[in-house]
Amino acid sequence: MSPVAFAVMFAGPALMVVGLLVMFVSLVRRHVGSPTAARLLLVGPGVSMIGAAMVLANVEFEPVVRVSLVLLLLASGIAVCVAALRARIRFKPIEQT
Repeated sequence: MSPVAFAVMFAGPALMVVGLLVMFVSLVRRHVGSPTAARLLLVGPGVSMIGAAMVLANVEFEPVVRVSLVLLLLASGIAVCVAALRARIRFKPIEQT
């Protein structure tokens, strides 16, 4: 596995962890969720799919199957990233009781 593919594949979970941390900090400080954190959480799986496609491109097996799987993973990963970045995310403040 190439170092670039390895880094991209594990960047997805790293983005999700950062998004989770930002969400918790935002909830504690402002009592409202963070749209940026929500986008980081949503974009993580898409980045992992792109990384998986890069890893799968180097695996030796039937070329037709490999190309179709790589294209499917790339298309899915890019679609998830675009959807996450274009989403209109709003949070209502949490009311204290």
